[in-house]
Amino acid sequence: MSVTVIATMHAQDGLQEDVVRALTEVTGHFHAEEGCLKYTLHTSGKDRVIIIESWRDKESLAAHANGPHFAALNARLKEMLVGDSQIAFAKPVAAGDSIQGTI
Repeated sequence: MSVTVIATMHAQDGLQEDVVRALTEVTGHFHAEEGCLKYTLHTSGKDRVIIIESWRDKESLAAHANGPHFAALNARLKEMLVGDSQIAFAKPVAAGDSIQGTI
């Protein structure tokens, strides 16, 4: 079953464009990773950056999270962000599915 991740981060004052630039530079690498179904960037307000990504399964997401591009991106973003990113995991709900349980 596919897994969707919604990551919300807050850029330091005046650095939202820098955060988006850093993310844009690795988006192509992420799209090429095995199991990546979607990886899209969004902004909200003057400081918020939101990533919505979908992966074929938990294993694909784990490989992404342990990959070299993800590690390098986190190191680069560390000084540009305020606090920790908020991460929400979601799974698709089809008609008739129960929404009980978690991933």
